[in-house]
Amino acid sequence: MPGISDSKCVLVTGATAGIGRALSLAIADLPSSPTVIAAGRRQGRLEELAKSNLATVQVDVDTDKHALKKFVDDILLKYPDLDTIILCAGVQHEFDFQKQVDLDKLTSEININYISVVSLISLFLPHFLKLADRPCFIVTVTSGIGIVPAPHVLNYSASKAALHSFSTSLQVQLRATNVHVLEIIPP
Repeated sequence: MPGISDSKCVLVTGATAGIGRALSLAIADLPSSPTVIAAGRRQGRLEELAKSNLATVQVDVDTDKHALKKFVDDILLKYPDLDTIILCAGVQHEFDFQKQVDLDKLTSEININYISVVSLISLFLPHFLKLADRPCFIVTVTSGIGIVPAPHVLNYSASKAALHSFSTSLQVQLRATNVHVLEIIPP
């Protein structure tokens, strides 16, 4: 069965910290030497990743659909061999609904953790389906908190639960294609 180690070109969002950073560096070290594109918000951290021979691109996924489309178009123009996306960008905020809730922060969290991921998948998927002669991978990063919610991060829990449900459904929808949907569920 094909795996990510067979990928030619991998885009990792949220690559400037945490799981995204670790995956970017680990994939770059695979014996197959795929091109790894580390995408994230923090330019200084991207410059550090570039020292590890990763391609880098600055992007803030908390944006509108037109900016995401431009990002995808630019990536596919520069990296037509892209066959894997690992969507790690995420944010977690604590909310106490017994007090005033910052609705901008609440909306941003849903946008980053769910809407941007689904948007990026829908924008990259036509490209992957055209590569019918080889396997492609969509990897989402959800959370155990999306399965067993945590009251102090209830919006984060809800966003990851939505992404878990979407990922599971997309996996079934695409099962007869060359596109494999994988979900990473950290605790």
